[in-house]
Amino acid sequence: MARPVLVKLGGSVITDKHRPFSLRRRVLYRLARELRSARAPVVLVHGGGSFGHPLVRKYGGNLLAGFLKIHQAMVRLNSEVMEALHRAGIPAISLSPSSFIQLKGGEIYKSELFLVRWLVKRGMTPVTYGDVFPDGRGVSILSGDKLARYLALKLHAKLAIFCVDVDGIYLQEEGGITLAKEFSAKDLPKLAELPGATDVTGGMRGKVEELLKLVEGGVDVLLINGLKKGLLARALRGDRGLGTAIY
Repeated sequence: MARPVLVKLGGSVITDKHRPFSLRRRVLYRLARELRSARAPVVLVHGGGSFGHPLVRKYGGNLLAGFLKIHQAMVRLNSEVMEALHRAGIPAISLSPSSFIQLKGGEIYKSELFLVRWLVKRGMTPVTYGDVFPDGRGVSILSGDKLARYLALKLHAKLAIFCVDVDGIYLQEEGGITLAKEFSAKDLPKLAELPGATDVTGGMRGKVEELLKLVEGGVDVLLINGLKKGLLARALRGDRGLGTAIY
């Protein structure tokens, strides 16, 4: 199997995080078209944004009570993503994460990736998403970032592109906050959280910690602004001078 590219569409990119259940339709459809620039097989993961996160906040103390509502919200968003991909001519297949992943204590402990690999080998694009999961202790959240990291490592992706709603990773330097063109584990203490950047699945720090695990596993990582036209297409064509490269 050719080494795929893992693309993660952040929920804050494809939805308006300030308005519950609000889709950024033009952004989503444009990103779907940009995926046609891929020169390698693509595995796509998307986050929950304003579809999943408000409900997680509401039921955070009792996820079991909100299990069905959160799951249905994610299925609803996934159907919008799939419609955009199909209109763009992407041969995408939706896979509920619970159909191939099992959690224990909030962490992935078992998976069956035969179908994912089968689809990739045949030129199709598997699409999955962060969701709520039953596990041994009740119900847990599997974020899109954790799922993307897991899949990229298990599928030996050659590159993972994370589309977010900022230009990359920002560092708190002596002269102020600056955009990092490159980032490594030694820079973690200087990581700057921008106002409004924290979410229920860990915010930028949680995202960066997942990305560093990818780098440790031999996957190149690029963090780009998915709200800016053309960046995803350029990244898929091999441009590494965009956003923040993590090494």
